[in-house]
Amino acid sequence: MGSMLAVVPVLRPDDRAYVAFRNSINNVALLDCGNVSCSNVNIRNFESGSGFSQDLAYDPSRGDVVIAYAADSELRVRSPVWRSLTTENSGLADFALIIRSDGRPLIAYRNSFTGDLMLYSCGDTQCFN
Repeated sequence: MGSMLAVVPVLRPDDRAYVAFRNSINNVALLDCGNVSCSNVNIRNFESGSGFSQDLAYDPSRGDVVIAYAADSELRVRSPVWRSLTTENSGLADFALIIRSDGRPLIAYRNSFTGDLMLYSCGDTQCFN
């Protein structure tokens, strides 16, 4: 869903938006709208490796977003802290992120070497297990 897109939006239940995007130096950034019209914004910049895919999903249990992006040959997830997930040199491509009802992220991605669809299921809300 968010793969190879420059901009990935998601709405909170109150219609305020979060938008993940690549900034001018190719880092993942998050625009956080403080109101529905998005006239009051806060932008957070995050370090990033090479790669262009990113996705995000809103977690209503925390009232915040989970962000995932490809950084070189690893998957990085912020939920709510940054975590590098081992992908066994899977050649990350075309990935999407969802949040389960219990707050655990589930990430689907394609192995660019074999074309296989892969799932990374986080065992907890911060992807530490």
